Amino acid sequence: MRVRVEAIPAAGKTVVAGLEDGWAREAAAAAVDAEPEALEARLRILPVKKGRVTIEVTARAAHPATCDRCGEPLSHVVETEVALTYLPTGEDAGRRDDDEGVELAEDDLDLGWYEDGSLVLADVLTEALALATPSRTVCEDTAGCDARTESLLAEAKRDSGGHPAFAALKNLQN
Repeated sequence: MRVRVEAIPAAGKTVVAGLEDGWAREAAAAAVDAEPEALEARLRILPVKKGRVTIEVTARAAHPATCDRCGEPLSHVVETEVALTYLPTGEDAGRRDDDEGVELAEDDLDLGWYEDGSLVLADVLTEALALATPSRTVCEDTAGCDARTESLLAEAKRDSGGHPAFAALKNLQN
């Protein structure tokens, strides 16, 4: 879904999306790398100021996953509430110093860019969910996950005498 920046009302605009919206479902799938089983998204596009567009994203996506520790299947939920800011491409042209490159202010480090005067809301939703996705997927039940992981490790230890490369070290003494 594209939104023309010049068509954003002075009061702003709100877009609500869910699984039934193909663009939102595809955005969530790209962010979490799985087909979502639930999705709720609210994108509040604030009034435009000198080409600068801020979008407040509140989103919740659930998808089937596997715990990275114990290997149990689970429904992983990614929730976010974030404000993302976008400028048109080429906006930094006035700040270029040919001898020293581009000097960025701290606020510029969290900017995104839009082209041809329009924002692709699927890209905004993908970015918001991807930023909120943890690097590891783990069970919510930490104690149960710890017990299952410990059991897996104990079983693996019983089943193997260790890696063959370390077999010569067994006979070493202090």
